Amino acid sequence: MGRKRGQMKISFGMIFSIILIIFFIAFAIYAVQKFLGVQSFANQDQFINDLQTDVTNAWSSGPTNQPETYSLSNSVAEVCFTNTGADNLLLYDKSGIPKQSANIDHLNLTATVGKGNEKCFNNTDGKVNLVIKRDFGDILVTIGS
Repeated sequence: MGRKRGQMKISFGMIFSIILIIFFIAFAIYAVQKFLGVQSFANQDQFINDLQTDVTNAWSSGPTNQPETYSLSNSVAEVCFTNTGADNLLLYDKSGIPKQSANIDHLNLTATVGKGNEKCFNNTDGKVNLVIKRDFGDILVTIGS
């Protein structure tokens, strides 16, 4: 009658294995989240590079009125051009905080921004639609919608 019901013996090796499994799963979740964050940042850099390339091409060619659709991660809510500060391009998240900034060369900020200090374009389903314009006689490129 020395036998008790419901009693279970777990060895130290089994407990250690369970702890290791939990640790590995937590580390994998952390690594995936970090990788997705790096991917989002790389996507933003790609957007900036593509925009700079298109603006430079329009600046070095003749008159153009070229609509462009750029892919951008959904973590960016707005793409804004500003004529204040060292950088003239700001990428805002959904809470209105700038995520990243850059300086786009060959851009006519006065014509792009207009009367205000900033002109913004919405990121809709990961797409930003911009029109890159340069009229005959213009030295710099303007961005519109």
